[in-house]
Amino acid sequence: MIEKKHILVADNTTSLVSPWKNEIKKYFNMVEVVGGFEALTKLKSDEYSAVIINLSLRTFNGMDVVIKIREKYKKMPIIVVAEKTDMNYVKNVSNYGIYGYFLNPVDTPQMIAMLTKITGISLAQLENEMAVEKAQGEQKRARGPDQMDDASGSEDVPTLYYQGQSFLLQGNVDGAMDVFNKISNMKKLKDTWRRYNEDALFQLARCQMKKNQYKDAMEKFNQFIQKAPSSELYKQAHFSVGECLEHLGDMNKALLMYKKVANMSPMDSLTSQARKKIKAIDEK
Repeated sequence: MIEKKHILVADNTTSLVSPWKNEIKKYFNMVEVVGGFEALTKLKSDEYSAVIINLSLRTFNGMDVVIKIREKYKKMPIIVVAEKTDMNYVKNVSNYGIYGYFLNPVDTPQMIAMLTKITGISLAQLENEMAVEKAQGEQKRARGPDQMDDASGSEDVPTLYYQGQSFLLQGNVDGAMDVFNKISNMKKLKDTWRRYNEDALFQLARCQMKKNQYKDAMEKFNQFIQKAPSSELYKQAHFSVGECLEHLGDMNKALLMYKKVANMSPMDSLTSQARKKIKAIDEK
């Protein structure tokens, strides 16, 4: 299992909902503090892979915090967040070796991409880890407190699903395909295991994409869309259909699919990715 990296965020408040912070929380252990003094205190007591500083900190301003951090932690990657009116401050803190900066509103996918580059862990690895952790948790809940340590066999669907995710994480696409194909073809399942049957179809399509089998993958994604309209992977499946169409050269249908994704709730990183795809296709 990949050890989640710690990211420190120093902002003016923790009460406001920020899409980019919510995304960081999904992939990293994010510790958020209010103000510069708290940030410096936290750095003394814990190890962090990166620090994100809001330059508009009201007490002990962001620029001073960056300077203090750089004095004590020469190699710490520092990312700053600023308003468009703060560009002079951004230029000044750049002299202290910041890793990068973002202007509000923060480009969430770019922020995650920067953090994955800093930590050396790909987004695909993080997403697989999340899926594995989720499968393990649901596997334990399905077994019940008296069976937590009971390693069932091939009929234990959560265990099978976890095995498929592990294969994907290791790059064993063929092994993962065998597992997900088996789960997706199962007919009689416990109520608590039916979601694995649906999600296995989605994962099977992902495997086919990795093998450049875009037509087959698109068919599986469409089956998943029809079968699991309430799944949390529903929006991702639509985006993946767009990618398959793009690889197959059907740019008009791909554009329609990306537009559909861009209008789906909730507004998240997929929304931003879909909009970028739309822009790229329109500019061709």
